[in-house]
Amino acid sequence: MTMLVLEASDAHIGQINSRFTREPRYDWIHAFLDLAERRRPDAVVLAGDWDDPMCRRLEEILNQEPSKSAHEHTRRLSEVLGSRLKVLVGNHDPSIEMYSRLYPRAEVGEWVTLDGVFYRHGHQHDQVQGIFDRLLGWFYPHLPFLLKVMLRPTPAQRLMRGRLRDYNLHCARVLDQAYLYQEKEGIAGGVIGHCHRAHRDINEPRGIPWVVDGGSIGCQGTYVEAVDGQVRVVQI
Repeated sequence: MTMLVLEASDAHIGQINSRFTREPRYDWIHAFLDLAERRRPDAVVLAGDWDDPMCRRLEEILNQEPSKSAHEHTRRLSEVLGSRLKVLVGNHDPSIEMYSRLYPRAEVGEWVTLDGVFYRHGHQHDQVQGIFDRLLGWFYPHLPFLLKVMLRPTPAQRLMRGRLRDYNLHCARVLDQAYLYQEKEGIAGGVIGHCHRAHRDINEPRGIPWVVDGGSIGCQGTYVEAVDGQVRVVQI
């Protein structure tokens, strides 16, 4: 029996323009939601950064809640799919505990393995972002909106601009770290997001383990379709 898994990450609902991403396209996001409801897949993976703190109200930031718009989109899928919905937490999302409370029917976590494919957001493999996280922990994500605007670009982006002039090179290094992690953990193949750069050479993998970057459903209109563990990146 064929198993179908759909994965999308980095909707960044409500995000403002930045150096590395465009303003999210809601038609792409809505098209994916419609597709997920229409095709009735065995699982749908929202692989992180479906939300974005830049669009949350002050009380939502202080309570670690998602924005109203992001919450409505996720709740819609949760009601339709139930436990077939897998909500993974990215570096822009509220906590696992908050998502578990809001979407009790869904499976919420940092990663999930489905039909032999390992899914996670991918910010865990970002060495620049990792430096920033270790220095400031949860402090920056919980700052009020206006103070975040004043700090743009973020300290992590300043580090990136100073050390990695080529953003594509940065994305390649994230993929390299994901390869190394999967090799260490004995994971055959995985799908990540985070960088907003779709990595489509699944037909020419660099070896075992393999890693695919599904890009950004909000900023590129790309998502991942896995049929019986065979993965491809699809453009809306």
